Amino acid sequence: MRSLAVELAMAGHMPYGLTDVDYTQTAGFFIYPGPRVGAVRVARLLEPWGSIRPGARFEAPKPEVERYDRDMEAYALLMSGPGRTVTVQPDGIQVAFDRPPGP
Repeated sequence: MRSLAVELAMAGHMPYGLTDVDYTQTAGFFIYPGPRVGAVRVARLLEPWGSIRPGARFEAPKPEVERYDRDMEAYALLMSGPGRTVTVQPDGIQVAFDRPPGP
């Protein structure tokens, strides 16, 4: 989870919830535990232009949903890499590591 957060930060995104980041100017992201060990979920990166949030996708206008879907695919490519499987899901992205870190 930490390495993925570092990669996203190096790409210019900041972890969501930092008090000194202006999210109207900088995109943020939120990572939380996945359904099993070695998998994490990444909620949609929160864009400065005020994008729809995870869960709100089902109530959003069609153009917003299409933009959300395009962005999710782009973010999945950003998170793809050796040793992990990235899956776009309706409410976020799941990243499963082939060799999860030990206890």
